[in-house]
Amino acid sequence: MSSVEKPLKKTRQPLFVPNNNRVLYNTNNIGPDGKPLSDDSILVKFVIVQAIALGLAALHGVIQRLPWVADWLRDADYGGHLITNLGLTHINVVLGGTISIAGITYYLLPRIIQRPMYSQTLCNVSFWFTACGVIGFYCALIPIGFAEGNLVHQGYTYEQAKDIVGFWHKFPEAITASSMGLGYWIYVTNVVLTIWQGRRTGNALEKFSAKFHLVASIALLIGTLQGVYQVLPWSLDWLYKTGGAGQLIDPASHAHMNLVGGVIFAFMGFVYYFLPRFVGHPIHSVKLANFSFVTLFIGVFGFWLTLITLGFIEGDKVISQGITAAAAKDQMGIWHPLPIAIMGSLMAIGMWTFILNVLLTLKKGLGTARERYLGVFLGISSLFLFISTSQGIIQILPSASQWLDEAREAGELILPTSHAQMNIVGVVTLTLMTIGLYVLPRMTERPLYSHKLAKFSLASVAIGVVILYATLIYLGISEGILIREGYTFAQARQEVTGGWHDWILTALYAIVGASYIGYFINVFKTIGSERLMAVTGRVGQGFSGTWKYMLTVNVPAASIEAAREEARNSIGKTSLEGGADGGTIVTYAADSGSQETSQRVAKNRPFVVPARTILNQNPLGIFAIETLLGWCGFLGAGWLKSRRPAMAVLLFTFEQAFFWVSLWGLLTLLAPTYLPYFVAFYVILPVVSGIVAARTYVTQSTKLKRELALTLDAPKETKVAKR
Repeated sequence: MSSVEKPLKKTRQPLFVPNNNRVLYNTNNIGPDGKPLSDDSILVKFVIVQAIALGLAALHGVIQRLPWVADWLRDADYGGHLITNLGLTHINVVLGGTISIAGITYYLLPRIIQRPMYSQTLCNVSFWFTACGVIGFYCALIPIGFAEGNLVHQGYTYEQAKDIVGFWHKFPEAITASSMGLGYWIYVTNVVLTIWQGRRTGNALEKFSAKFHLVASIALLIGTLQGVYQVLPWSLDWLYKTGGAGQLIDPASHAHMNLVGGVIFAFMGFVYYFLPRFVGHPIHSVKLANFSFVTLFIGVFGFWLTLITLGFIEGDKVISQGITAAAAKDQMGIWHPLPIAIMGSLMAIGMWTFILNVLLTLKKGLGTARERYLGVFLGISSLFLFISTSQGIIQILPSASQWLDEAREAGELILPTSHAQMNIVGVVTLTLMTIGLYVLPRMTERPLYSHKLAKFSLASVAIGVVILYATLIYLGISEGILIREGYTFAQARQEVTGGWHDWILTALYAIVGASYIGYFINVFKTIGSERLMAVTGRVGQGFSGTWKYMLTVNVPAASIEAAREEARNSIGKTSLEGGADGGTIVTYAADSGSQETSQRVAKNRPFVVPARTILNQNPLGIFAIETLLGWCGFLGAGWLKSRRPAMAVLLFTFEQAFFWVSLWGLLTLLAPTYLPYFVAFYVILPVVSGIVAARTYVTQSTKLKRELALTLDAPKETKVAKR
């Protein structure tokens, strides 16, 4: 009888691998077939965009809290809302949040199910549609909000201001929102198809976390579908007319589906995957994780459906019966608060059991890995989630809801501001920054630039958001009590803080912003300039080359050859190597050509500017010329003096365009009260340009001297400088 060989069993990567008598989680990128599971290099751009978004959010958050800016925004009606709530939220949550979530999901999903993503092309396509859509949406919201807010300041109602802006209010938002939606839908398709293909593969011990990413992607799909519909003209008009009833749909239901359904589910899946790798041991209980999943799933989708239903019913009452949103709410009786309370409680139970699971996992120890501190910050973000959900339960109670309504503007400091800050900054941003600092070195195969800077960034976020949250709650309660007694919001602010209300919030947002900037620096230093150019492809390389050309001091070939000839005559050598290697020394087009041509041109010219004269200009003189002539309308003169004509032309063109466009705007569209801002910008711009021109000149001239291999400082004696 011939023996029949039994087929070999498929081997799976072990979840744990021994290493020096310690047990660590397997984090390699090799599948069962020996091939890479994921091309991590294409995911670096997701982290880059996240870092840029957080840097922009830091700047935006601080500027909008400055007293004079905050006063303008408060009096701009819904135009101010477009800049503050919608603009900042989309740049922070969508560009800095959901794009990061997509990149991290693309990173870990192949490792969970042990097979590549369904389509790498869809990864790239979804990224560009989403990123371009969010950036375009943000760039549309800011000028629209400014234009409409300015019209409100001139005495128009917001409806009138919106009608005046007309087409340019609706069209840019619809186009960019559609791009965002398309990017999300492609991402969702890729994730769902990947999970479906890998439903029978993967490591059973942690495959349970895949369902969190599946639900998160579906929730984002629903949220973006709703978001695209909401910006259609007829939907915008209906939501605005229904007032508080429409706000149950947007922003309440829309934000909860995106933030809780899309982001929190992804957040939980990330924690269940990465936390064991931070601390070196498995999650406390998979059963508890599954229980939290079921309860949160029912709570989130039930809560969303409840808000949608109540919003349409009460909104219809507002329009058809001509009553207020509060009256429509009263007509619903117990059927308004009861379903909201039930679904909110289920959401809270799901989140609290998740938090318990995380804390019990951390209780078993942090391990010995260098990055174990990241596990601590995941635990802190879980505690922030507990605070946020507890507040969410309290503020939907009838007595609390009524108090917040009566507190008006002060109540908004508590809901939605403090609640949103704890969710967006304390939970989402802190978690994504923590995970980003872990995956980025593995994507780039380079060590993290600075663990100290990483700890500073994460600690600053945690401390800053706690102080900001407590301050917002205190101000909301203190000022709300006064408003309920008859004070106006301005009087209440003055009474409680003595006029320091906005400055306090500005300082606190600056603390959080500093952490974002620290993360930004760490990300870009870790990636490195060479890898950054490789990641951004031809566009990045072209931009880098153009930028270097515009900053490099232009030294004519004749001046270079004259310096070489001077060196030959002074030290008796026949040649000097390395005069213009690497293309760093930029020559004028008229002087380009062979060495013989350059020598002939140098001899035939009656006068050649010595290289030492070009490369030893006084930086203070460059600064003075740029500043003084810039004030006179000739911005770029300092750059031209320092032999950088391309930058000079660009700045001169920009200043002229800015001046005439701004002047036209001041005379026709805007109020004369904006003249001081125009003058301030016009005065500050040449000063900043002069500082940059002087500093970059010193850097570039030093570099060129070194590459010329000549000491050109001495006017009479020239020496050879050794490299």
